[in-house]
Amino acid sequence: MKRMRRLQKGPLELVCRKGFGAFMRETGLADKVYEVEKSNAASYASLARELGARDFELLVSPHQSLRSALFARKIRAQRKLGFKTWWNGLVFGDRIERPMHLPDALRQLSALAPADPELRELLSAAQTSFHNRAPLFEPVDLQQIPEWASMRVERFARKPLAKRARRIVLAPGSQWATKRWTPEGFRRVGLAFKESGYEIALAGSAPEKPICAEIAAGIPGAVDLCGRTSLIELAELFGDSALLIVNDSGLMHMGAVAEIPTVAVFGPTTLELGYRPWQPKALVVESELPCRPCGKHGHQVCPIGTHACMKQIQSDSVLQLARKLLAVA
Repeated sequence: MKRMRRLQKGPLELVCRKGFGAFMRETGLADKVYEVEKSNAASYASLARELGARDFELLVSPHQSLRSALFARKIRAQRKLGFKTWWNGLVFGDRIERPMHLPDALRQLSALAPADPELRELLSAAQTSFHNRAPLFEPVDLQQIPEWASMRVERFARKPLAKRARRIVLAPGSQWATKRWTPEGFRRVGLAFKESGYEIALAGSAPEKPICAEIAAGIPGAVDLCGRTSLIELAELFGDSALLIVNDSGLMHMGAVAEIPTVAVFGPTTLELGYRPWQPKALVVESELPCRPCGKHGHQVCPIGTHACMKQIQSDSVLQLARKLLAVA
């Protein structure tokens, strides 16, 4: 969003999925925000009519779906940027190949490259440091992601770690069932930190309440905030906590916004897919299995019926990485 502001003179307007608008507005990431319902064609059509009556300087679409292209086609703009497909040349005047070898944060940024010569150079220099197969950022020296590529929002990440609450946040949910580590694993980790003097909080969306309630019941004094926070409140919680333990999920990426030290548990997905925790204070625990990855986003049911990728991960492994991260962060 910061680089978008450099490329245009007028206000920055954003179209996003319903539920994210308030966060984008309140953080100042965009000047004006429009929300659409992903599965509601009427929602897209209504907004397309509204925006189609205006003229824009620049339109950027990081999505490659037919729906997004048809939406973009209805909006007048001096210049339209997008990722190349065999069919969308009639929509986007500037198209580039989506760099799948890069982490997704850099893939998204690369959509701006045709209009930003400086960004093209930065992305070219980042090829060797931040490709998908590069190891995660080693917390011994807390290697920094450059400012131009960071997901950090200063409002949440500005508090020094030494002044944050002595709190561990557990986020055991995910939209995909196979991406959830075991409730017992989360409970054991939370209990170990509780016994070490940490406050334990659980976070997640409303559909994840049963999982969080089960784990909270096994940790005396745990605070269950699942389904009770807005995205802004969640980011504030992360910004004032010592550590996040989370699955490969949306909350892992929200953790990067606040740059909270993070241990992410990966099961059906792998780092090679590009959706790593994009911040310098993160480590991943995973099982090396020939069946991984079994899909881009995981599944509701394990394709081979074992869910070994998550069941094999022990709480001791997660605790070891968490304590390592706390010691150097």
